[in-house]
Amino acid sequence: MSDDITPEDYSGKSIDINLVGAWSRTYSGRDSNNGITIYSDTIRFTQDNLGTRTTFRFSEVFNLFPFQFYTQNNIILFRPEGMEDANRLDYHILNDSLFIPQFGIPYVKSSVP
Repeated sequence: MSDDITPEDYSGKSIDINLVGAWSRTYSGRDSNNGITIYSDTIRFTQDNLGTRTTFRFSEVFNLFPFQFYTQNNIILFRPEGMEDANRLDYHILNDSLFIPQFGIPYVKSSVP
């Protein structure tokens, strides 16, 4: 008997249409030698409950992963590909900014879907 569990498919689940599109932010961090590294982070949400999050360290891709998502009462249920459990992320949108407290610095809308 197999213990394999297939994660729930989020296709067709509810999404906040205002979330659809690309959101970006830029921030800096210090390394152990007190050097400064510039990061940029873009999250893309699509209408088919799929998305990607790409983080650059200077101009090189540092981290890239696809995810599935849906929204419910100002919560994004966000599950990276290959994971069984979803993260519950609080969010709100004000003008062209996306605030996800768990991610710190807000994102700014960078393209229209």
